Amino acid sequence: MLVDDGASIYNGAMSDDVSILDSAVAAHHEGRLDEAEALYQQIIAAEPEHGEALHLLGMLSFQLNRTDQAVDYYNRAVASNPAIAKYHGNLGTVLVALRRYDEAAAHLEQALSLDPALAEIQNSLGAVRRDTGRMDEAMAAFREAIQLDPGYSQAHANHAAVLLAQGNRSEALSAARAAVAADPNDLDARNILAASLADSGFREDAEKELRYALELAPGDPEILRNLGVLAEISDASDS
Repeated sequence: MLVDDGASIYNGAMSDDVSILDSAVAAHHEGRLDEAEALYQQIIAAEPEHGEALHLLGMLSFQLNRTDQAVDYYNRAVASNPAIAKYHGNLGTVLVALRRYDEAAAHLEQALSLDPALAEIQNSLGAVRRDTGRMDEAMAAFREAIQLDPGYSQAHANHAAVLLAQGNRSEALSAARAAVAADPNDLDARNILAASLADSGFREDAEKELRYALELAPGDPEILRNLGVLAEISDASDS
């Protein structure tokens, strides 16, 4: 998850730029992405080092799956003002998605040194640690994210996934339930709860979770794949 604190940092922009940025942010939040992008570009055409416009262009590019472009914009935002935590944090989060883990960790750690209270960045750092096999550090990061934001569904889901991978079924199930309670419409939370239920032998409950998730996202390939795996397990148990 990217950090969007809702506040704009104008980098000393003139009042006209502030007005344009406000309009761009409103368009962005309302899903008018083409309009938002055009307005952000208008700002950086006039002020190439406008950190917030660059940062928001990075966020918009990542939303549109233009990850390399997102990295470029975030790098430029960081260069414009290295003291802004969310610039480092969102750059690190995109680098995690690209599996550029060493670079990601450096920016995520820098973000947390600037603002230790960013739950989203703790969660992203946990993902780096998990994906590079440092499970104890991943667990610590996910727990810190949850402590910072107890209603953070994704952190609960990631915590549950690590617990499940370590064979801690009961705690994994509790963490997965907490993820769903935090956000009943979070597909990752539903998937990890289904996996935890299946691993604990509650296959019917696991199927119910996946069927509910499929109602939220019809045709989702991960949910369909998990239903197929669950059916194979049930068939093997019955034979």
